[in-house]
Order: sequence, then C-alpha cells, then structure tokens
Amino acid sequence: MSPATFPERFVAFFSTVVGGLADGLLRPLVGGFSVMFLLVLPFDTWGFLQEPHGYAIGQHLDVTQPHWEGQYVQRNLLLFAAAGLVLWLIISSYFKPQRPWLRVSCRLVVTALFMLGVFNFYQSAVNGFDH
Repeated sequence: MSPATFPERFVAFFSTVVGGLADGLLRPLVGGFSVMFLLVLPFDTWGFLQEPHGYAIGQHLDVTQPHWEGQYVQRNLLLFAAAGLVLWLIISSYFKPQRPWLRVSCRLVVTALFMLGVFNFYQSAVNGFDH
C-alpha cells in the first residue's frame, strides 16, 4: 500500500474539519432556527392576515404592488415548508447515520444556510439594521 499523497491528506483533513464543524455546530444551530421558524411563522402569518396594512408599515412592504398580501403569505408558507424540510433532513441524518448521502447532503445544506445567514446579517449591518 502506497503512502497517501499530499492532496489526499488535505482532502481527508478538510472533510474531517468541515464535517465536524457541520455536525457539531451548524446542524444544531440551523436546526434551532428551523424550529423557531416553524413556531413563529404561523403566528406571523395570522397577525398579518388580521391587519395587513398595519403590518406593512413595520415590514417595509411595497403596498403599491398588486397582490402584495398574497406575496407575503406565499413567502411565509414557502419559508415554513423549507424550514420543515431542513428540520426533517437534520433529524433524518441523526437517526440514519449509516446513509452517507443523507449525512453529506445535510452537511451541505446546513453549511449553505449558515453562510446565507451570515451574508444576510452582513447586509443588514451594512444597511444599519433598518431595512
């Protein structure tokens, strides 16, 4: 058996570090945010449906667009479904660790969602957290 080359060692080290970070930190963090979305979005949508124009002032919604109420509700429903799918993926990867495709896809999804969250936080910080 020949010794491992540098690229093979680097890939093994990188996958161990990224896998450990995704499994140990990002999976619980993204899972917690998914649970939060699943709990908060129905109440947010219900409050919006009760008083859409009062809600639009605080949310900076463009009320001049046609069907703006439906677009807000549709966005919340899509976020709810996406949070449910992400939570299902995270829970499935915990209970079925013998399936490598499930573990790898979970790592990719939670890493991408974490990076998206960091990018959106940065954009909010650049805008002064008011948009």
